Amino acid sequence: MHIKTKIDTKKYLKLMFYLTYKKPLIILMHLIGVVTFIYSLLYFSGIIILEEMPLIPLIFGFIMTFMIPISLYKNFKKNFLSNKRIQENIEYEFTNVKMKIIGESFNSELELNKVHKIVELKNWFLIYQSEQVANLIPTENLNENEVKVLREIFRNQSNVKLELK
Repeated sequence: MHIKTKIDTKKYLKLMFYLTYKKPLIILMHLIGVVTFIYSLLYFSGIIILEEMPLIPLIFGFIMTFMIPISLYKNFKKNFLSNKRIQENIEYEFTNVKMKIIGESFNSELELNKVHKIVELKNWFLIYQSEQVANLIPTENLNENEVKVLREIFRNQSNVKLELK
């Protein structure tokens, strides 16, 4: 099976934010930041009265609500732009045991039973070579039959866990 892909900045950023904000701790920290920020704004708008001005909660809430997502955005974009290989046209060739990856500047071959894990998201297959490194395959240009064939190839790998999320 052959798949041709090209990942643009917008798709990559959307995926990275999804992967980051699906973690319960990140969601909790963001919610705490939003609540703290709103609480501080209520003081400054005169709705609640406190003995002390909640300056530290305001700063903490602002950082958690705005600065961390902005920082993540900048880091994700910098990572994407600095990794020229992820921006290339990439062709994947799957057999029952191997995955060939052919880019404009590279060529590699991996045994599927040696990958760390495979995760299927709504619009992506993520084939993790390790805990941190993954091949990103968008499924938007695949038809339903091609997605089924890929799932079947991945399920046949004895050492690989296909996670559906």
